[in-house]
Amino acid sequence: MERPVSAVCHGLASGTSKIQEFSLYDPGFPAHRIVLIDTPGFNNASMDDETVLGLLTHWQSQFYAKTSTRLAGIIYLHDITQKRLPRPGQYDKVFKLLCGTDNWALKVVLATTMWDEIPIQMGEARETDLRK
Repeated sequence: MERPVSAVCHGLASGTSKIQEFSLYDPGFPAHRIVLIDTPGFNNASMDDETVLGLLTHWQSQFYAKTSTRLAGIIYLHDITQKRLPRPGQYDKVFKLLCGTDNWALKVVLATTMWDEIPIQMGEARETDLRK
């Protein structure tokens, strides 16, 4: 069986223009489906943040209507070569909207990418700053 693959973009332009859904199953819990979605990023040159948020909320409402499954969490990927998160306060609002206002911060994981593009000491310093 062929598995769906999401393209990886190595240029400056966003490689994702629509939401793509990927289902995984944990062999230890075969009845539990894990759904990962690849979305256009915020701070995107080809679409504004409001459009990205609209795509996300539309996908979430459609997914809930089909499956009665709520969003359990978000893995937010941040390029470590960037000195800071763009508009961090805005992301708090987005995460609250998507995850709910109760304990939303426990449902969001910030993961960093692009470590091969930056000296390790600089990346570690930026990671420390992101934790604050």
